[in-house]
Amino acid sequence: MDNIFALKNILPPRAAFGCALLAASAFALPAAKAADLVPAFAVQGAVPAFAPARAQSGQTGKPAPADFDFNPEAVKDADVVIISACGLEFGEMGFGALRLKHIKSLLRYWFAAGAQDDARWNPALEKYQRLVAKRNGVKPAHIPSSDTYLEETLERKLAGTGRKYLIVPLRWSRNPDTTRLILPEFLEHTREICAAAAKYNKPVYVVCHSWGTLLMHAALNWLAEEGSSVRVSKFITLSSPLMPSAWWLGIGVQYGIIKGGLPFNVKKPSNVEQWLNFWARRDIISNAIAAADVNIRVDTDADRYALRLHKAALEHGPYYLDAMAGAVKADKAALNDPVAWHESFERGFHAEFKSLGDSLDVDTFIKFVIPAAFAQ
Repeated sequence: MDNIFALKNILPPRAAFGCALLAASAFALPAAKAADLVPAFAVQGAVPAFAPARAQSGQTGKPAPADFDFNPEAVKDADVVIISACGLEFGEMGFGALRLKHIKSLLRYWFAAGAQDDARWNPALEKYQRLVAKRNGVKPAHIPSSDTYLEETLERKLAGTGRKYLIVPLRWSRNPDTTRLILPEFLEHTREICAAAAKYNKPVYVVCHSWGTLLMHAALNWLAEEGSSVRVSKFITLSSPLMPSAWWLGIGVQYGIIKGGLPFNVKKPSNVEQWLNFWARRDIISNAIAAADVNIRVDTDADRYALRLHKAALEHGPYYLDAMAGAVKADKAALNDPVAWHESFERGFHAEFKSLGDSLDVDTFIKFVIPAAFAQ
């Protein structure tokens, strides 16, 4: 219930009011009905929204084991052990049937729905495509990220912090269809890493990005539920889709995708000392998470540029009356690029504003993540 009412600080008043009404109706349901709101892949009575499982319908079998290179003896020379988990290839969040399939996976996770609901959210997906097209041109320019992007980012950004970090990546296919099937490996590797860290009395940080935050949230909660000795000092989530943004919540209400409540299976794992969540309002995949101890928004620097561009738009009028108005429109698209903000922890954010004769450069990891999560 606390997560529901915390949404009033995240959503516009009308959306928050509508969601609160829906949430209230969910809590008024009989127990059997309320259980129906839990995602189909959730375990009855357990917190993790994803459960380790054997192959399900539509899945041919367990994916090939991912590379796992971990030397327990290396822990004794480190100050901190970091477990990292990367996200999807975000280009897959753009256009085309395959890519929209991943958006549908998120919708099912958020709104406790199934394949039978696909037709209900087709208008929402069409609206999403129009939004991406509007902000990025006909097709968003995207630089594919490597499977090792997160560990490489951590190595590069943390090099000057004065501490020695042992980074142990949990690699996976980056295909959300294998989420349930990869979890047993994540559980096994997390146990092994944390056991070695405990042996040498070293703190463990879990740093994950995008879909990786869903995987690690599920894994840590699962380990807590089973009574594992795993302990994590800091759970650091970047661009996490654990809580849908106000934009998607509004879509869910508008098209009836939310069917009686907000069944978000999100709570702080009991084996985590501190949860820090980093998000951007202009990244329509991520949001503040009520269950986190700390929520830090990383696109605050963009707000003053948004105000300047709004004033410029009023000054120049519609694009067909003033040539500069077209530049204002393009600058707004660059400032609000959801892909750029989602990937800003790896690449930073950069935009040139022709209409303002100015630019914005933000290394979100250096400016926001390191001071809050890695300061000694």
